[in-house]
Amino acid sequence: MKESISSYIRKEEMNMYELGRKTNHLTSLLTKLRKEKYYNNDKLTKLEKYMLMLKLRKREELLEVSKGDKDMSEVYKKLDDLSKDKYYALLYDEEEKKAYENKCILEDAIEDAKENGYNSGLNDGISNIAKNLLSMNMTLEDISKATGLTIDEIKKLKENI
Repeated sequence: MKESISSYIRKEEMNMYELGRKTNHLTSLLTKLRKEKYYNNDKLTKLEKYMLMLKLRKREELLEVSKGDKDMSEVYKKLDDLSKDKYYALLYDEEEKKAYENKCILEDAIEDAKENGYNSGLNDGISNIAKNLLSMNMTLEDISKATGLTIDEIKKLKENI
């Protein structure tokens, strides 16, 4: 059973590695395509145009890529119409808002976890110091002055030793 699980995990890791490698390759191809052909005004193949349209963000660039090709002009027109449609714009804005809210929630959770972990570690450290001072037979008042713990908190620690 362990072998099959570990072999499955290795296969999944390899699949993720291969996907990442292919994605990086595609990104470098798009970058190369933009630099070598698009900006040098070379003729692009239809596939290259479609790939480039996925990468470009500015209307002017999209329009430039679509010039002279009926199919690409239709793609440009659909993209342009979608970007002007208030419904789709609101959907996009809503998704952006949700993504931002999720990011804020995650950042708050991380900050809370750090703070709680710090405070927990600090309290554990103070308790350990108080226990050590108790084992050295220091008075409860002196331990309270040294640690900031109340006499009652120190008494509870003493009972648990």
